[in-house]
Amino acid sequence: MIQVLIISSLYSQTQHLRRILLGQAGHIQLCGTADNSVLGMSLIESLHPDVVIMPVHMTFWNPEDLINYLLPRGICPRFVLLSDGSEAVIEGAAAVKVQQLLPDAMPSDAMLLHAVEEAGRLQKHETGAVRPPENEYVQHSLEVMELLMGLVPVGTGSAQQQFGRLHVGSQDCWILLGSQPDGQPGPGLSSDYAALESFFAELTELLRPLGNTDICIYRDQNLCILLAGGQDAEPDWALWAGKINALAAHHALGQMTFDISDVPLPLPQWHNQCRQLLELRKLRFFFSPLCLQPKMAFSYRVPVTQQLLHEKLSALSLSMQDARQLEALAILRELQDMVSHSMSDEVCSFVMTQLTVQMYSLSSSFGVDPAPTPLLGAQRPATVEAMFTICREQMTALFSSIRNLRTTSNSAIDEVCRFVAQNLAEPLTLTVAAEYVHMNPAYLSRVFKKETGQAFNAYVSEQRIRRAKQLLQTKDRIIDIAGNVGFENSKYFSQVFKRRTGMTPQEYRAAMQKEAEL
Repeated sequence: MIQVLIISSLYSQTQHLRRILLGQAGHIQLCGTADNSVLGMSLIESLHPDVVIMPVHMTFWNPEDLINYLLPRGICPRFVLLSDGSEAVIEGAAAVKVQQLLPDAMPSDAMLLHAVEEAGRLQKHETGAVRPPENEYVQHSLEVMELLMGLVPVGTGSAQQQFGRLHVGSQDCWILLGSQPDGQPGPGLSSDYAALESFFAELTELLRPLGNTDICIYRDQNLCILLAGGQDAEPDWALWAGKINALAAHHALGQMTFDISDVPLPLPQWHNQCRQLLELRKLRFFFSPLCLQPKMAFSYRVPVTQQLLHEKLSALSLSMQDARQLEALAILRELQDMVSHSMSDEVCSFVMTQLTVQMYSLSSSFGVDPAPTPLLGAQRPATVEAMFTICREQMTALFSSIRNLRTTSNSAIDEVCRFVAQNLAEPLTLTVAAEYVHMNPAYLSRVFKKETGQAFNAYVSEQRIRRAKQLLQTKDRIIDIAGNVGFENSKYFSQVFKRRTGMTPQEYRAAMQKEAEL
């Protein structure tokens, strides 16, 4: 059985390849799919497929980078590449593992299956790992780049050329991170590459005595310096931080505080270290503050219990029902901190679901149209901060709508009462009355009972009987009176009238006449 992995950022391409491979269940098994090459690399290491199908060009890691990364580890599958129309050449040791470059991004069934079967056959008959002719040490520069996911390279605009291609051979590696404090005046480090070009050129020259270095931008306000080890003694970091800040000041850039990796990390440890930090990648960028450095992620995390979450959500629900806006927003801030520090997708999804339900219920109870919410599913924002910002905006808007409704509810109830009195001969329903005063029926029902002490239907029935009593003191026929107070036939009118007064309409009329004679 040939195990196949698909790596493609194009949904249509992935589905096309899946359809072809799933039709060959007898001898080809699709073991997984990845929508980016970073995830693809992780799946290759965990699933050990025989064949990988992917486009010849992808963001971050191209096939050549993946092969060069996997070859020294002895776990490199064979690759079937799909052309995107541009010229592509795989050279050196990486070419050994490229089975075929198909000329079409959407290959035919026969073309793809032939390439996959041939690649699978050769992969299963290979013995031993294919190693590059020189330098058996693991080249870890690509791992470092993934570790600091989000780096923006200086100058070229190509992460693979500027950072990923840095070869430090068998030496150890330092990482120096400089952060600009929030709110500090001055441009961000990625605000204008052209204007900062001279700064980075001079910085590269400044750092040359330290050895092989590369410089990248990390999240706009941070400077990342990858420095090859091998020095006779550990550099004086305070001295070098002062030199870098002096150069930054010369170029009108803000001052930075620096954090240095504890020790230069030996090469054999890079693989496990990066695997661990890869697991934190999504957590760090979704939950934590923008400038949180990778090695700080574990200390940032604080577990949260279900009981504490339920207590906060219950308190939030009560404050929302009572329209205590300041209290509700304060609790929302506490929930944001709890979700952020939990660094848990499960906790985040649970809280967002509960918040969505609470705001929807509150909207419905007050008759306000609920706002569409992108807090769940595929539309979920990219960070916890963005999610709770949307929550605060929606909650503030909801409280504003509730205040507006409360100021108009009293006059609206008066209008409903007048409407009922003027239309007793017509069918009167809560929906009809709500449309008359432009209110949500559910909200009108709740407010009407609060203001009058009666449900709407009970109030209408009481007004019909009251009007009927007045008309029964005239000479109008009972059948006409029934119609004038909204009853379709006099028999049903008599039943309701007796149930409410203890007398039939005829008995009531006779009693009123007798009382008048006295």
